[in-house]
Parts: sequence; C-alpha cells; structure tokens
Amino acid sequence: MGCKSKKYLHIHDWNYWWGYYRCGQDWEPFHAAEFSLSEDEAGEMPFFHFDFHNLPALHQTIRDGEFVEPDNPDHPHFLEQARRLRSGEQDWFVGALYYPLFSPEMHFCNASVRSGVPLTKLLSPSVPPYYGVIFLREERPLALEVLTHWAETLSQPLFGQPFSCTLAQVPSRQEAMEQFENPKTYCTKPGDKHRYLTEEEFNAQDFFEKTRYAGIQYGTKMEDIEAVLDKGHFVVMPLDMCGAIAMKRHFPTVIVYVARDKELLIRDIIEQDYSIEEKTLRILSIDAEKRNRQICDYAVNNMDVGAATRELSDVLENNCL
Repeated sequence: MGCKSKKYLHIHDWNYWWGYYRCGQDWEPFHAAEFSLSEDEAGEMPFFHFDFHNLPALHQTIRDGEFVEPDNPDHPHFLEQARRLRSGEQDWFVGALYYPLFSPEMHFCNASVRSGVPLTKLLSPSVPPYYGVIFLREERPLALEVLTHWAETLSQPLFGQPFSCTLAQVPSRQEAMEQFENPKTYCTKPGDKHRYLTEEEFNAQDFFEKTRYAGIQYGTKMEDIEAVLDKGHFVVMPLDMCGAIAMKRHFPTVIVYVARDKELLIRDIIEQDYSIEEKTLRILSIDAEKRNRQICDYAVNNMDVGAATRELSDVLENNCL
C-alpha cells in the first residue's frame, strides 16, 4: 500500500488569526478562510490556493448580492448550486476557478470537476488553475481542524489523489496582536489613554499632525509612526479628517469612516464620564463629522458589531494583507 502524500497548509491572512485567537471584542473565527497548500513546509513550492466558505458565509453572500452579482449571467447557476448545497444534495461546489489568463463560468468549473477530471488536469488551454473558491456544506466556523478536514476530504475529488494536510507557520497570539499597532499619541487631558502633556508642553512639541477636539488637544509625532512601520507593522489610528488627510499625504493610508446613528452617538456621549462642556462640544460636532463620510475611502456601519467586524476585515484584507 502506498502512503498518502502530504501538503502543508499556510494561512497568511492575519484577519483569520485574530479571529482564531479572539484578539478583539466579538471577534470570532470566520466563516470564510483564504489559505494556500504547498509541497514544502516553507511554502516555497506552492501547490494550490483556496478560499473556503461555509453555509453562514454563503447565506451572507446571497443576502449582500456579492461574489456573483444578480445581473451576472452566472447568478441563476450560483443560486441553484447554493440550493443544492443547503438541501444536502451536495456537500460542496466550486464557486470560481482562476487561471493565469482565463476566468471560466461557474458551469465550466463544476461540470468538469464533477466529471472526475482533477483540477490539475483542467487545462485552459495548456495550464491548470491556481486558485479556487469552494463553498462547503458546513455550519461550523472554519477553525483550523475544520479547514484541515475539508482540505483532506476534497483532495481526492479535486485533485485525483488523497493527501494529508499539516499546518505550517502557525503564529502565536502575541504575533497576531502585534501586526496592527497604535503609535504613541499625546493629549492635554489627564487620565486619558494618550500620553498627557500640559497645554504649554503640548504647544512646545513638534507634531506631525495635531487637532483640538472638544477643547482637548491631540497630537502624533512622525518618529512614533515610523517606529511602528520600521517593525513591519500596520499603523491604526483614530483621527479627525485633517489628521487622516495628513497621514494620506505622507504614507500609504486607507481612511475608514465608522458610521453610527446620531441618536446612539448622543446617548454614548451622555453616558461617558465627560464634563458637561466636553459632552456639549462632542454632540455639536457630530453633524460636521458625518459629512466627512463622503471623502473617506470606506465606510463601515457600526450598528451590528459582527457585521462591522466583517466589513472592516474585508477592508484590511483588500488593502493591507
């Protein structure tokens, strides 16, 4: 009897590891996962690249009209594949295959694979695909053991050969947390999360960007931003629009507007331990801040924390990873 071959499973998407380690509030393992298979542990001999989506991810995709848009000719076929998956008529289907110079329709992807042709033999016209999107009949979040199980289960039908999967290069929770970092910031309010400076000390500093909000001065120094970047980390900063534009002029920057209903913002401000003056100034600034949405790169609706997390994860994946 021959032994199964081995592939190494690599997850380079930091969003996945933040979910795996629950690095933030309400951050849990995702219902979709992007990963690569390789012949070697170092990942220098790539075998195939995947996006796996479970049933909750499929439901969300259909609700949002994403992946296959309603006006796409493939949309009826996509919905039929989804129906068969949810009904239990099939355990998985191919949502898309990507070739170096060719993007086939979904019917091509599934008809060929279902006929028993391994992906590595599905040539167009002379090279196999390198990337596949697979939807799974799976309710559980795509934790490591679930991903490994499905990769091994699909090895025979997709590649014509069974193989085992071993996780490679698993980061620690600390490594995952450290990829995004807040630089040192300064303000004139004692007890705040920023470094406190008196008004006189603050005005004597050479800040890269600074602002006055609700009567309090906030500032960031260029060297503190560069200290984070020099470590190979991403900088995350809450800023007013002037500070965000200053960042964009000097660094590759994505500006994300976090949207929330005005009534809820007012309620949150009132419930905070602010002075009456600061509460008043913050409430008066809401309308002006909402107008900034038009000039941001992205807007994330913060009414639903889970949905907002997914939206922000997509932004990070598309721009940082």
